[in-house]
Amino acid sequence: MNGADLFAQCLKARGVKWVSTLCGHGLNEIYAACLRSGLQLIDVRNEQTAAYMAECAGRLSGRVGVCAVSSGVAHANALTGVLNAHFDGAPMLLVTGCGPLATRGMGHFQDFDQVALAAPICKYAEAITRPERIPEYVHRAWEAALSGRPGPVHLTFPMDVQTAAVAEGWVAGGRPMRHPQPPAATDLKRAVDLLAACERPLVVAGSGAYYAGAKRHWPNSRRPSPLRFARRSGTGARFRGHWRSSSASSERPAAARSFWPMRICCSCWVRRRIIG
Repeated sequence: MNGADLFAQCLKARGVKWVSTLCGHGLNEIYAACLRSGLQLIDVRNEQTAAYMAECAGRLSGRVGVCAVSSGVAHANALTGVLNAHFDGAPMLLVTGCGPLATRGMGHFQDFDQVALAAPICKYAEAITRPERIPEYVHRAWEAALSGRPGPVHLTFPMDVQTAAVAEGWVAGGRPMRHPQPPAATDLKRAVDLLAACERPLVVAGSGAYYAGAKRHWPNSRRPSPLRFARRSGTGARFRGHWRSSSASSERPAAARSFWPMRICCSCWVRRRIIG
């Protein structure tokens, strides 16, 4: 077993079924290890697509989406999707191949600090320097991606670490427990007081409510709490492109009419084709 095999087994132990990727320098051993472990490789036409597939899968499933790209320019290209995950709080892992550790800083192919480029927009960014520590690196990445507000993480995987021999041993698996951060009682009371005092309340429930699992607290999933609130208060509510009003005769705004078909179709396609 080598480092790439151990890495692929760590991904599989955490429920990863596929990796979006664009073939390039520093990925050959990772590909071979994924195939040996039964992980599906979805090859795309550019690195941005690979990153956006992982970001979208993380957003829709709540699990960490994984993409793998080659070194240098490919790494920079993939950061577009990583930045989107950073802004929207989607859990994803960007794995980037690179030249050997032994020649780092000596001008090997597209030699530069990939971790430093990814770190400002990632919750965790590190280079794998020891093959026996791969389970630790993967665990730290998963823990960071799913804890608190979800987000992207990055691991640079040098070629000589991928091919280094490692002893077959324990592979840390399972999904890390999330650490919810409940609001303080004083903040909840203040929010209730503000809503009670306002005349035309507007509640924006976005990704934070989704990743916090707010839906499981709704008594009736067919009529979520925001919609009940909107009907009781006589206001409208918009759900990811669906416009619903308290009045049966009301029409959704023109902007919503032009926007919602594209958004819903894209989400449904990814859900059917990528997540299953």
